[in-house]
Amino acid sequence: MRAVIPFDATDPKRRLHPVLDPGERAAFARAMLQDVLAAVAPTDLEPTVLATEPLPSLSVPVRVEDRPLDAAVTAAIDAGTPLAVLMADLPLLEPSTLQ
Repeated sequence: MRAVIPFDATDPKRRLHPVLDPGERAAFARAMLQDVLAAVAPTDLEPTVLATEPLPSLSVPVRVEDRPLDAAVTAAIDAGTPLAVLMADLPLLEPSTLQ
């Protein structure tokens, strides 16, 4: 089954701006994304990250979106094939949960 993981690489974790500077927020968001991808890796899911800018360091396909991520996710859902939508900031996600 396909899985899409929307990720705002442009201005992640905006709600944390009072306590983290932009670089810290970006690092935090990418670390959380890596945790989600690590949970997906041993499963049968076929992940694609829907991102707002290129993420060359990832080992999974990344589709850069010009449109808002909500619209990109809706389009993926409307494609009509089974799909899991996983948020990029699920800190307790385990492969067993995804199975």
